[in-house]
Amino acid sequence: MATLATSPTASAPRLKPMQRYLLAMLAGASLTFCALAAILVLLKAYDALPPPQFSNSVCIDEKLHSMRTGIPADPNLLIIGSSVAWRHFNSPAAIAAEPSLRPFNAGLCGAKMTQVRRVATWLTTRLPTVRRVLLIASPLDFTDCTKSDPSQFDVLDADAYIFGKASPARFYARYFDPVTLAQNAGMIRAARSSMVAPDPLFQNSFGDAPNQPDRSRGLFYGAAKLDPTCFAALRQTARALERKGVGFDVAITPLHPAWVSRFGGGAFATEFPNNIRASLAGTGARYDATRYQPDPGAFYDAIHIRWSATAAYTRSLLVEAGPWAGPDTIVAARAMGLTGSAGPAAR
Repeated sequence: MATLATSPTASAPRLKPMQRYLLAMLAGASLTFCALAAILVLLKAYDALPPPQFSNSVCIDEKLHSMRTGIPADPNLLIIGSSVAWRHFNSPAAIAAEPSLRPFNAGLCGAKMTQVRRVATWLTTRLPTVRRVLLIASPLDFTDCTKSDPSQFDVLDADAYIFGKASPARFYARYFDPVTLAQNAGMIRAARSSMVAPDPLFQNSFGDAPNQPDRSRGLFYGAAKLDPTCFAALRQTARALERKGVGFDVAITPLHPAWVSRFGGGAFATEFPNNIRASLAGTGARYDATRYQPDPGAFYDAIHIRWSATAAYTRSLLVEAGPWAGPDTIVAARAMGLTGSAGPAAR
């Protein structure tokens, strides 16, 4: 009787080392993504979810997040600059004085002139109804433009997040930093809801960031070592806006008298404004040297004033800018001694 031959039992194919490595990497990435998603959902449930970390500054990241959630419809006035623009332009006061204005405040804390240039180009392209740009700056914004600024962000990513409405998950994953996320989560809720919290992130519907701290922090800022690269960036901004047919005004924020006395005298007193005028020469842009100076008690450091002083400052800007100022604004400004009887101050 014939015996049937039996074949050896087929064994399951073994994974090669590289395949095992790739599977482990995929499993680890999946677990990390799921953990991140769970953390973000939990933080959002407790109203403690910080914005995606486009920069190393929660202040800038929160500004970009607020732009995603709402930019006023058809703005015709764009305010740019650093925190002095973000905190000092009072849009409700501006509209009350000049109802034709539709302002949007795009100030970014810590922005130097090189970053301001990129923001101006980006937002005037994205917001074609803007007819005039107002830069509010301090001398500190004209320093260190040649250095690498870690607070700079990728404009293409910000554009996709704000105007392209790309999924936030994409940017939380790309810029994930667990330490920074934890730090920001611990303060974001209070900072968003208060005008008196340390470095508040509260913003109104126009993008202004009111700050009314109970205490001052001294001068806080030291001398401003001017950087020629900053003034070159200012000139590039003026030329770019002129090519677009967009008006451009440059204003310097009020400075604490003690800072001016200590750091703003001597050659600086003429060099700084002269450099600005030279940067704008021949471009059609205007340097609005406002004469408004708040009481020293209005300052909470060398370059920042409390929100309670910003309405008067904003009205003074409208007067200096000329075409924005309606009759009521000019009458009020004359009563406060902000301009002469002939109208807006000469430049």
